[in-house]
Amino acid sequence: MTSARPPGPGGRILVFDDDVEIGRVLKRSLRGHDVVAVSSGRAALDLLATGVTFDVILCDLVMPGLGGPDVHQALQKTMPELCERMIFMSGGAFTPGAEAFARTTTCTLVNKPFDMKAIRGLVAERVAARQ
Repeated sequence: MTSARPPGPGGRILVFDDDVEIGRVLKRSLRGHDVVAVSSGRAALDLLATGVTFDVILCDLVMPGLGGPDVHQALQKTMPELCERMIFMSGGAFTPGAEAFARTTTCTLVNKPFDMKAIRGLVAERVAARQ
């Protein structure tokens, strides 16, 4: 089952970050988009497995349990087309694995605290490219 895109210029955005406040801030800041925020990599994978589509996936790089690189790796196997939609967010607390991933990934990486205007622009650019 694939959900339709909301009407208008907005896109569907998935945010996953173990800091629930990050999800709330992004949801408020990305008005005009249909933003879904979850607080774990497992919840993100479970949601994506239902067939709901997203234009952009904003994900925390380092989280307890499944972090951004883990979700990226799982999507590479099951839904590789979603990997190019991922934008990673990092507060700089790198594990060795996350550091290696950040050095080698072709995905965009933004540092926290991030410039909300820049995030809105990046998201708008990615959504426009998908329409």
